[in-house]
Formats: sequence, C-alpha cells, structure tokens
Amino acid sequence: MAEISGNERSGQIQGVYEEAAISRKLQKDGEKSIAKDAKTNAKKFWRHVRPKMKTSVRISDLKSETDDGKKSLVKKDVDKTQTLPDFFSSVFTRAAITEIPELEDKIIDLAS
Repeated sequence: MAEISGNERSGQIQGVYEEAAISRKLQKDGEKSIAKDAKTNAKKFWRHVRPKMKTSVRISDLKSETDDGKKSLVKKDVDKTQTLPDFFSSVFTRAAITEIPELEDKIIDLAS
C-alpha cells in the first residue's frame, strides 16, 4: 500500500473543505431562492419545509362505545382503523330501496 505524504494529505483535506463550502453555498442560494419566491410559489416552499418539520399528522385518541354500552378510549392505530368505519357507517346509512316514493307526472314549461 502506498503511503501518502503530508503535503498530499493536506491537499486532500483542503479539497474536502472546499467541496463542503461549495455545497453549503449552493444550499444557501437555493434556500434564498425558495424564500424569495415563497409568496408566489407556496408549493415549492412547503415541499422544502415539510420534511424539516418535527411534527407529524396523527389521529388523536378516539372515544368508542361498545355494543353493551361501555365507553372506552381507543389509542392504538389498529383499533382506530376499526372504530372510524363503525362511526361513519352509523352516520351515513343507505336508504331502503323498498320505500321509494311515487312521483307525480309534471310538465314544466321552460319557455316562460
């Protein structure tokens, strides 16, 4: 294995520092561009900001009622996925097909 002299090693280190400085400058220039265009191009701004945010979107704990009337707090995501459809199916129901009302024949005059 060939040994690297002190001058060569310091040249390599200097090159790494220069590349890092160029990378930082490019990143800074890109962020300035995003900030300058933030009011006109919000999508670009939020695409840059979202990954850096520490918060995540989660569904908070849900209150659930079992068939026997007991209330409980649902904390696990798996249980939440079962609780939400139960709730919405009780709110949004299908109309009975057998109870369709009879409608009168009406003529609507669109000319007047």
